[in-house]
Amino acid sequence: MKTIRLFWVNALIILSPLMAAAQVVDCSWFPAPCPHSEEINQAMNATDRMAENKVTAQEMNMENNLRNIFTDVLQKLTRSRHWQLYEVMESDYDRPTSFISYYTWEHTPYEKRPPHFYSISFIIVVNKDSLQAWKDWLQNDFTQHSNQVVADMQAGARNYQSSGPSQALQDSIQYYAELNGKYIQDHFTQYSQDLQSKNEKGIKQYESQVARYQKKSDYFMKQLQNPAG
Repeated sequence: MKTIRLFWVNALIILSPLMAAAQVVDCSWFPAPCPHSEEINQAMNATDRMAENKVTAQEMNMENNLRNIFTDVLQKLTRSRHWQLYEVMESDYDRPTSFISYYTWEHTPYEKRPPHFYSISFIIVVNKDSLQAWKDWLQNDFTQHSNQVVADMQAGARNYQSSGPSQALQDSIQYYAELNGKYIQDHFTQYSQDLQSKNEKGIKQYESQVARYQKKSDYFMKQLQNPAG
């Protein structure tokens, strides 16, 4: 029997006024995160994910079983307590990490490849009072304190930026950031094509150049943040 390569994570979020999440789309449960339908559908798309031998039918069955088991358990729990449950995220990563090249990945026997990543997350809305308390905290106390922290940081930055060396470092950071941005803009289409065609040479050239610009920018950023170092 072939070993099923699967590293899974199950996340459960019980709504509480002590938690906050970035809100990127309108959601009736604001400020709780909305279900990420696109990611969930992609994770469940066995046809695409099994293409080019990225995952096997056994692995997809394992994911389906995990989803069904956890959903069933949580539905029984929430139904008995009159809570509301929905799946908020399901994601996968069927390709190698940045530490493994595509060439090595493709030429490694399937049984010896590292497990792929799979995660599933649920939201439980315990009650509407808790949801409203979270919303009030996020829109009032949290926002007020966050704005004050930002204002203090900006004031400190303005004081530090008054020095000549600091401005020079910022100029250098901006210079390499702009070079990096322009390079990405000019070459991203080709990079995408190289990924699709598995052109290892083109992929390496693009990623190496981006890394060089980033390394330069990081160097000057470190000097700016730690002038004594």
